[in-house]
Amino acid sequence: MNWENPSRLYVVLDGLLGAHLLSFVFRRFAVGLGLTGSEAVLEFGAGTGNVTRYLAPLLCRGERLTCVDISRPLLAIAKRRVRRHPNVEFILGRIERLDLPEGAYDKAVVHYVLHEIPEVERPSAVGALAAALKPGGMLHLCEPTWASHGIAPTAVRELLAGAGLVEISLREHRLLLVERVCTAVFAKPELKN
Repeated sequence: MNWENPSRLYVVLDGLLGAHLLSFVFRRFAVGLGLTGSEAVLEFGAGTGNVTRYLAPLLCRGERLTCVDISRPLLAIAKRRVRRHPNVEFILGRIERLDLPEGAYDKAVVHYVLHEIPEVERPSAVGALAAALKPGGMLHLCEPTWASHGIAPTAVRELLAGAGLVEISLREHRLLLVERVCTAVFAKPELKN
């Protein structure tokens, strides 16, 4: 799949599935982050905004949601989905090549993204996410774990620990009775005095 320029079929299917059939999955993920509304949130791999449209209204106290993706067409759809929320900004590009402010985000959100990144590029992407988090900031992720299309929970652990993040929780479970997924929360350690 060419994520920078996805096929029209993918865009249409993602729109139908994300906006209608699977919307409860994205809503549950966003609500499950436990946002208070005052966090600065970085969404990595925002795509068409399936999670974005549920995150944006949760940040009701003036904080920002920064959405990063490598696909201009997908980000255009995401922008339309949340156009009523002025606290959302969109950045086109590879996260490891962006000049994101270091230590600026309370939360980083990754939903079905890491498994699509070539294995050799994953450490630099996760390293950029970790650098963008404030000390004490949390990274929340959900990834499929199928051997043919996914990332193993052990690989998630190694990858995030390699970026200096500490595991808070990680569990593998079924989503929609069929798909095996890994949901996890990792934290950036607090600075020591």
